[in-house]
Formats: sequence, structure tokens, C-alpha cells
Amino acid sequence: MILINSSSKNALKIFQPFLPVFVPIGLGVLAAACEQQGIDTFCLDEQVENDMMDRIETYVSRLSKPYIFGFSVLTAALKSALELASNVKTRYPDSVVVFGGIHPSAAPEEVLLRNQVDIVIRGEGEQILTELYRRIKSDREYFDLDGLSYKKNGTMFHNNLPKSHMDLDELPPFPYHLFEDQQYDSESVNENETPFLRN
Repeated sequence: MILINSSSKNALKIFQPFLPVFVPIGLGVLAAACEQQGIDTFCLDEQVENDMMDRIETYVSRLSKPYIFGFSVLTAALKSALELASNVKTRYPDSVVVFGGIHPSAAPEEVLLRNQVDIVIRGEGEQILTELYRRIKSDREYFDLDGLSYKKNGTMFHNNLPKSHMDLDELPPFPYHLFEDQQYDSESVNENETPFLRN
């Protein structure tokens, strides 16, 4: 699976040079959950990458079909995410594109109106994403999974949110090895701290 942190740098052009570049914590937590389940996972961050499709092509060559792309999307990054997802669908038309994060969780209908998005994960995605991956890879139905919004036969469906929340103590260690780019703000890659518990 390829996980992508969509960047808001195009929406914040004027201010971007003055903004720190932080490790995408949410994406890292998802990647750690996938790795713990033995899922081959690659992470791409638009904050620090410029040749996204070239990198995607490199990673796809190491994966088996159907390819699954998971996008973490803030509101300011929606346009960028949709553009990249469109490019992905053009090059890999049989792939499955999943959007998650704050904006898709709050406005799944808006996101699913776009042809390049197949599924939205609403809320926390660590447990849902790994099960969704297994279902897609084994060609099994996934429409019963809590937390999903999706399109089927031209109609949108929104499943209930999961009834239970994940215990943070059950999360695997953060995968710092996936985020070693020198462009990240040094304070955001301190392995001695738990990133999602920082003040």
C-alpha cells in the first residue's frame, strides 16, 4: 500500500517559506499499524517531495495488484490531493483510492463526488485501513466495515462510525525510519518523544 500525505503548500504559497515542515504524524501512525500487520507500506509526503508520480511508479513496481493508495487530507490540501489522485487513476485505472483525514471525515459526500476517489474512511483509520486492505486484496466485500463511506451502483453510503476507540497504548512504535528527510523540522523527529502526545 502507498500512503500519501497531501500538502497544502500550493494553497499557502505566500506563507509556505515561513512555515515549519513537520512529520505527518497521522500518516506515520497508519503506516505503523500496517507494518505491524505485515502489510508492505510506503509513505510519500508532498511537503518534501516534488516528483510524486515518479516516486509512486517506483513503489508500485514493488507491489502487487490491485494497488491501494491512501491519502491523508486536510482542507487546505484537498485540491492537491484530488489532482494527484486523478493522475494516479489515469496511470493505474484499476487501483483503489482511499481518502481519510479531517476534510474527508467532515465532508465525505463532497469528496466522493469526485470520480478519482473510491472510498472515504471517517474518523480514526488504523484498524479500518488494515482490514479494508485485506478485503480488497482477497477480493472480498468491504461494504460492511464501520467508518466507511463509499459509492456503489451510483449511490453513496455512509456506514456507522466504529463503536469503540483504539487505546493509544496499543499503537505500535512510531516508524521514524520512514521520515528521515532533512527538510523536516528537527523538533518533529525526536525519537525520544511520543509524537502524538506532545504539548
